[in-house]
Amino acid sequence: MRTQTFLLLLLAWLTNHLALAQPAAVAAVYEAYWKDLVFELDSIEHQHVKYVVVRPIDRQVQRLNLDTDYLRDYLAGQLETNRVYREHVQPTGRPPLSWLSYPWVLARVLEQDRAVGGLLLGVDSVLRGDHRLPGLGADSGRFRLHALAQDGFRSARRRFSGKGEGSDAKRPHRRGYGIVELSDVVFSSNGQRAAFFMQHYRNGLAGWGGVIFMKKGPGGWELDFKLQFWIS
Repeated sequence: MRTQTFLLLLLAWLTNHLALAQPAAVAAVYEAYWKDLVFELDSIEHQHVKYVVVRPIDRQVQRLNLDTDYLRDYLAGQLETNRVYREHVQPTGRPPLSWLSYPWVLARVLEQDRAVGGLLLGVDSVLRGDHRLPGLGADSGRFRLHALAQDGFRSARRRFSGKGEGSDAKRPHRRGYGIVELSDVVFSSNGQRAAFFMQHYRNGLAGWGGVIFMKKGPGGWELDFKLQFWIS
């Protein structure tokens, strides 16, 4: 019992401390993610992208669409105390991770890599707090904190795109890559892994939201994988 209590306290401490990092370290993770995926060639408009318009995560996003209580009990080895497990999973004989089937690959990922669960809890904790403007390098010309971004993409769509569908002349951000909402970054205890929540909006229904997982490689930060929570 003492061992289980210690594990619960340790997990809670790690969850609360994952998000503590210097702004320079946070900016490095953002830069590494966007460097290879965006600043080469825009596949939609067939031109080089110059920058990303950035804002904090929408205030309506307060948590991950995930049973984090179940995930926390699973990681701590305390599922026998979890009501959902006792009433809905255990009686059916299904595997414990069957309850965490969304996002679709999550159960399989957790079977192979439990550390992902700790990072997810850290991201969820960040989302429940104040949604601050993400820490980005002041010398980075690739990120723009434009005034229109303060109101969110949906309310500023016409200004972002221009009044006409194909009106490049009236489009103020024709070399930008839409509006991106970023949460703060959480880091693993050894500093070798990181995760953050991202929402990306472009014209029309082009949008995506999920958790981005990064890892440190020989050349620095690189994309590990993504968990998609919504798409349009």
